[in-house]
Amino acid sequence: MKMEASITFPCPPEHQSKVDWYQQRRGRGLRYDARAKHRLHLSRRYEISFAERAVERRNKESIQAFARVLTNELQAAVAQPIVRELELAKRFRVEANKWEQETMHLSSTARRVLHPSYQAIMGMGPEVVPILLRDMKQTRRSWFWALRHITGVNPVDPIDVGNVDKMISAWIEWGSKEGKL
Repeated sequence: MKMEASITFPCPPEHQSKVDWYQQRRGRGLRYDARAKHRLHLSRRYEISFAERAVERRNKESIQAFARVLTNELQAAVAQPIVRELELAKRFRVEANKWEQETMHLSSTARRVLHPSYQAIMGMGPEVVPILLRDMKQTRRSWFWALRHITGVNPVDPIDVGNVDKMISAWIEWGSKEGKL
Protein backbone atom coordinates (compact mmCIF):
# COMPACT_ATOMS: atom_id res chain seq x y z
CA MET A 1 0.00 0.00 0.00
CA LYS A 2 1.31 3.42 -0.90
CA MET A 3 1.07 5.97 1.88
CA GLU A 4 1.78 9.65 1.59
CA ALA A 5 2.49 11.86 4.54
CA SER A 6 3.78 15.27 5.37
CA ILE A 7 4.67 16.53 8.80
CA THR A 8 2.72 19.55 9.96
CA PHE A 9 3.18 21.62 13.06
CA PRO A 10 0.64 23.87 14.68
CA CYS A 11 1.57 27.50 14.56
CA PRO A 12 2.90 28.69 17.95
CA PRO A 13 1.42 31.93 19.26
CA GLU A 14 4.69 33.85 18.85
CA HIS A 15 4.69 33.16 15.12
CA GLN A 16 1.35 34.36 13.86
CA SER A 17 2.57 35.12 10.41
CA LYS A 18 2.76 32.19 8.01
CA VAL A 19 5.75 33.70 6.31
CA ASP A 20 7.75 33.97 9.50
CA TRP A 21 6.97 30.42 10.49
CA TYR A 22 7.86 29.05 7.09
CA GLN A 23 11.12 31.02 6.93
CA GLN A 24 12.15 29.94 10.40
CA ARG A 25 11.58 26.23 9.77
CA ARG A 26 12.63 26.11 6.13
CA GLY A 27 16.23 25.27 6.85
CA ARG A 28 15.20 22.05 8.57
CA GLY A 29 12.98 20.88 5.72
CA LEU A 30 9.79 21.36 7.69
CA ARG A 31 6.92 23.61 6.75
CA TYR A 32 3.72 24.81 8.30
CA ASP A 33 0.50 23.96 6.56
CA ALA A 34 -2.21 26.26 7.84
CA ARG A 35 -4.98 24.29 6.20
CA ALA A 36 -6.61 22.58 9.15
CA LYS A 37 -8.85 20.73 6.73
CA HIS A 38 -5.75 19.21 5.14
CA ARG A 39 -4.47 18.06 8.53
CA LEU A 40 -7.82 16.45 9.34
CA HIS A 41 -7.81 14.83 5.94
CA LEU A 42 -4.32 13.45 6.54
CA SER A 43 -5.23 11.99 9.91
CA ARG A 44 -8.42 10.51 8.51
CA ARG A 45 -6.48 9.02 5.62
CA TYR A 46 -4.12 7.29 8.06
CA GLU A 47 -7.00 6.08 10.21
CA ILE A 48 -8.78 4.73 7.14
CA SER A 49 -5.68 3.09 5.74
CA PHE A 50 -4.93 1.37 9.07
CA ALA A 51 -8.59 0.39 9.43
CA GLU A 52 -8.65 -0.79 5.83
CA ARG A 53 -5.54 -2.88 6.43
CA ALA A 54 -7.07 -4.39 9.55
CA VAL A 55 -10.29 -5.18 7.67
CA GLU A 56 -8.32 -6.64 4.75
CA ARG A 57 -6.27 -8.76 7.16
CA ARG A 58 -9.45 -10.00 8.89
CA ASN A 59 -11.07 -10.70 5.51
CA LYS A 60 -8.00 -12.60 4.35
CA GLU A 61 -7.94 -14.65 7.57
CA SER A 62 -11.67 -15.32 7.25
CA ILE A 63 -11.26 -16.43 3.65
CA GLN A 64 -8.37 -18.71 4.60
CA ALA A 65 -10.37 -20.21 7.48
CA PHE A 66 -13.38 -20.69 5.18
CA ALA A 67 -11.14 -22.34 2.58
CA ARG A 68 -9.76 -24.72 5.22
CA VAL A 69 -13.27 -25.63 6.38
CA LEU A 70 -14.48 -26.01 2.81
CA THR A 71 -11.49 -28.19 1.93
CA ASN A 72 -12.11 -30.40 4.96
CA GLU A 73 -15.83 -30.66 4.18
CA LEU A 74 -15.10 -31.36 0.53
CA GLN A 75 -12.65 -34.10 1.44
CA ALA A 76 -15.20 -35.56 3.83
CA ALA A 77 -17.95 -35.30 1.20
CA VAL A 78 -15.78 -37.07 -1.35
CA ALA A 79 -14.53 -39.69 1.11
CA GLN A 80 -17.89 -40.38 2.73
CA PRO A 81 -19.56 -42.12 -0.26
CA ILE A 82 -16.40 -44.17 -0.85
CA VAL A 83 -16.31 -45.26 2.79
CA ARG A 84 -20.04 -46.02 2.70
CA GLU A 85 -19.60 -48.13 -0.44
CA LEU A 86 -16.67 -50.00 1.09
CA GLU A 87 -18.67 -50.70 4.24
CA LEU A 88 -21.62 -51.85 2.14
CA ALA A 89 -19.35 -54.10 0.06
CA LYS A 90 -17.90 -55.60 3.24
CA ARG A 91 -21.36 -56.24 4.72
CA PHE A 92 -22.44 -57.72 1.40
CA ARG A 93 -19.45 -60.09 1.30
CA VAL A 94 -20.10 -61.28 4.85
CA GLU A 95 -23.81 -61.91 4.18
CA ALA A 96 -23.20 -63.45 0.73
CA ASN A 97 -20.58 -65.88 2.05
CA LYS A 98 -22.82 -66.81 4.98
CA TRP A 99 -25.79 -67.31 2.62
CA GLU A 100 -23.73 -69.45 0.26
CA GLN A 101 -22.34 -71.62 3.08
CA GLU A 102 -25.72 -72.18 4.70
CA THR A 103 -27.80 -72.76 1.55
CA MET A 104 -25.47 -74.57 -0.84
CA HIS A 105 -27.08 -77.89 0.00
CA LEU A 106 -30.65 -76.59 -0.60
CA SER A 107 -32.36 -77.21 -3.93
CA SER A 108 -35.45 -75.14 -3.14
CA THR A 109 -35.17 -71.64 -4.57
CA ALA A 110 -37.83 -70.38 -2.15
CA ARG A 111 -35.86 -71.62 0.89
CA ARG A 112 -32.63 -70.12 -0.48
CA VAL A 113 -34.31 -66.74 -1.11
CA LEU A 114 -36.02 -66.69 2.28
CA HIS A 115 -32.71 -67.19 4.11
CA PRO A 116 -31.99 -64.28 6.54
CA SER A 117 -28.70 -63.38 4.81
CA TYR A 118 -30.39 -63.15 1.40
CA GLN A 119 -33.11 -61.01 2.95
CA ALA A 120 -30.45 -58.81 4.59
CA ILE A 121 -28.79 -58.29 1.19
CA MET A 122 -32.14 -57.36 -0.36
CA GLY A 123 -32.65 -54.92 2.52
CA MET A 124 -29.44 -53.05 1.67
CA GLY A 125 -31.37 -51.19 -1.01
CA PRO A 126 -30.49 -49.85 -4.46
CA GLU A 127 -26.88 -49.08 -3.47
CA VAL A 128 -26.12 -52.82 -3.50
CA VAL A 129 -27.20 -53.33 -7.15
CA PRO A 130 -23.72 -52.69 -8.66
CA ILE A 131 -22.18 -55.03 -6.09
CA LEU A 132 -24.77 -57.72 -6.87
CA LEU A 133 -24.11 -57.41 -10.60
CA ARG A 134 -20.33 -57.61 -10.14
CA ASP A 135 -20.67 -60.60 -7.83
CA MET A 136 -23.02 -62.31 -10.26
CA LYS A 137 -20.53 -61.72 -13.07
CA GLN A 138 -17.57 -63.06 -11.05
CA THR A 139 -19.03 -65.88 -8.95
CA ARG A 140 -22.14 -66.73 -10.99
CA ARG A 141 -24.31 -66.68 -7.83
CA SER A 142 -28.00 -66.30 -8.56
CA TRP A 143 -29.05 -62.87 -7.32
CA PHE A 144 -31.98 -62.73 -9.76
CA TRP A 145 -34.72 -62.46 -7.12
CA ALA A 146 -32.83 -59.77 -5.19
CA LEU A 147 -32.15 -57.76 -8.33
CA ARG A 148 -35.72 -58.00 -9.53
CA HIS A 149 -37.01 -57.05 -6.07
CA ILE A 150 -34.66 -54.06 -5.62
CA THR A 151 -34.82 -52.64 -9.17
CA GLY A 152 -38.40 -53.53 -10.07
CA VAL A 153 -37.11 -54.65 -13.48
CA ASN A 154 -36.76 -58.07 -15.08
CA PRO A 155 -34.57 -57.88 -18.21
CA VAL A 156 -34.57 -61.67 -18.65
CA ASP A 157 -36.49 -62.86 -21.71
CA PRO A 158 -39.23 -65.37 -20.69
CA ILE A 159 -37.70 -67.88 -23.13
CA ASP A 160 -34.35 -67.71 -21.27
CA VAL A 161 -35.79 -68.35 -17.78
CA GLY A 162 -33.95 -71.33 -16.33
CA ASN A 163 -30.83 -70.83 -18.47
CA VAL A 164 -28.48 -69.32 -15.86
CA ASP A 165 -25.86 -68.14 -18.40
CA LYS A 166 -28.44 -66.21 -20.46
CA MET A 167 -30.08 -64.82 -17.32
CA ILE A 168 -26.73 -63.56 -16.02
CA SER A 169 -25.83 -62.03 -19.40
CA ALA A 170 -29.26 -60.30 -19.54
CA TRP A 171 -28.71 -58.74 -16.09
CA ILE A 172 -25.12 -57.75 -16.93
CA GLU A 173 -26.30 -56.13 -20.16
CA TRP A 174 -29.05 -54.28 -18.27
CA GLY A 175 -26.52 -53.11 -15.66
CA SER A 176 -24.20 -51.79 -18.38
CA LYS A 177 -27.05 -49.88 -20.08
CA GLU A 178 -28.20 -48.41 -16.76
CA GLY A 179 -24.66 -47.44 -15.73
CA LYS A 180 -24.65 -49.76 -12.73
CA LEU A 181 -21.47 -51.57 -13.81
